Amino acid sequence: MKVISRFHYVLWIPAAYFVLYVISHLPLAWGHRLLFPDTPYALLIFLPAGLRLISTWYFGARAIVPLFVGSLVTLWWYGHPVPDTALAQAMIGATVAFVSFELFRLCGFNLYASAAIQTEQLIQPHWRNLYLVGLFSSMINGLLSGVLFHGHLEQANFVPFVVMYIAGDMIGILVVLLVLMAALRMVKTAEP
Repeated sequence: MKVISRFHYVLWIPAAYFVLYVISHLPLAWGHRLLFPDTPYALLIFLPAGLRLISTWYFGARAIVPLFVGSLVTLWWYGHPVPDTALAQAMIGATVAFVSFELFRLCGFNLYASAAIQTEQLIQPHWRNLYLVGLFSSMINGLLSGVLFHGHLEQANFVPFVVMYIAGDMIGILVVLLVLMAALRMVKTAEP
C-alpha cells in the first residue's frame, strides 16, 4: 500500500491523459473539423498538453513514463491515423515539457515545483511562468510533430498543420491552467 501511495502519479497521469484526450476529441474536435478541415491530425484545443506541463512541473522527469504510457494507451484505444508514427509521437509528447523546463533551468530559471519548495527562488511559481514554459513546449512539440508527419501531409497543409498543432497545445495549456486556478481558488475560499 505504501508503494501505491508513493507512486500514485503513475496511475492517475495516464488516466487523466485519457480523459482529457477524450474531451478534446469528442465534443471539441467536431467544431475544429468544421472550421479547419485541412489539419486532420491537429486540434484547436488539445487538453493533454496542459496535463503534460502540470505533471512535469510537479514531478519532473518522473512524469515522462506515465505520460508516455497514457499517450500510447490513448493512441491505441482511439486508433492512430498513422500507426507507424505512434511510438515517436508518444515519445515526443511525453518529453517536450521536460525538455522545455530543462532549457529554462540551464538558463538559470529553475521553474520546477520542487525547486520552489526546496530553496528560495528568484522566480516564484506563477501561472505566467508555467505558460511561458508551455509556449516553448508547444513550439517544440509542433515543430517535431510537423517533421514526424511531413511525409503524410500534403505540401500545402504542412504550415497550417504546424501552426494548428502549436495553437492547440497553447490553448489546451491555457484552458487547463485556468481550470486549475479556478478550482484552487474555490478550494481556498471554501476553507474555514
